[in-house]
Amino acid sequence: MGALAQRGAPSKVMIRKTNISRIVFILLAVAYVCKAETASGQIFLGAGPEALGQAGRANNNGMDAHFLNPAGVAFSRGTNIGGVFQEGDLSQATPVNNYAFEIIDNDPESPLSGGLAYAYKRSSFSDHTLYDQDLSLSMAGHILPNVAFGIQGHRLFRQNSNGPAYTKYNTTVGLLAIPANWFGLALVGYDILGDADQVLIPTFAVGLNFIIMDILRIRFDATRPELQNPNHAAIMGGGTEFNLGYDVFLRAGGEWNNITTQTYFTAGLGFEGPKLNVGYAYRTNVNVDGDAFHTFQVWLTF
Repeated sequence: MGALAQRGAPSKVMIRKTNISRIVFILLAVAYVCKAETASGQIFLGAGPEALGQAGRANNNGMDAHFLNPAGVAFSRGTNIGGVFQEGDLSQATPVNNYAFEIIDNDPESPLSGGLAYAYKRSSFSDHTLYDQDLSLSMAGHILPNVAFGIQGHRLFRQNSNGPAYTKYNTTVGLLAIPANWFGLALVGYDILGDADQVLIPTFAVGLNFIIMDILRIRFDATRPELQNPNHAAIMGGGTEFNLGYDVFLRAGGEWNNITTQTYFTAGLGFEGPKLNVGYAYRTNVNVDGDAFHTFQVWLTF
């Protein structure tokens, strides 16, 4: 038995090294493809990412993953149905109201999982109001046991109170690798088809997720729009979740927008039960009084 175990050990190490090499190769390949034309599209953030500096692309939460990183949908379980409501800048001249409804389904017997979502955004300005309606469909699957690839197609219909309405289509791709239970790495390319009108801006994003003894969850994301960004600056965001027990999590984080030179403080509270998930997030601009957002989220798991 001892000799057999010793003979088997090197093969296990070799397999593990081979899998890690394949993961690194796939991540670099996707990064190369996305970097040429990637994007910050019509993503809609839930209460969790909003409370963590808009980070969460390397998390395996299916409801957040549909918009942040479609590859994460492959790590979801069961059927999830929920919605998000967000309002912000209510004391400013540019108030915003957003809401979204999502359905995520992952059958363990199926090689693919998917999601369907509808998002509505209303943005007011001094001389006009924009109304965005975005319908999106995501699909994801495992290319390795701990690596998933996802793709999302979406249709944006925009109405302008003082201008013409139009429709645009685009695609987002993502990759999520979880080589260990405590670590996740994500690469995402938003709206990779580009947009001649520069409404859907191609953006490249990378995300990290760390879990420490299921007491702390640390997330960090960086995004960089490839257009309307002459200095090639990045937006950095991150935060920490504290497990308070009884499925309750306290969240806090920040975002540093090096494009607009603005800094945001974020915080929130969430309940993550086996069947019910409820969350609230608060996000405020530390440089501008009144530039604040409130996000509420709830979903059910079947």
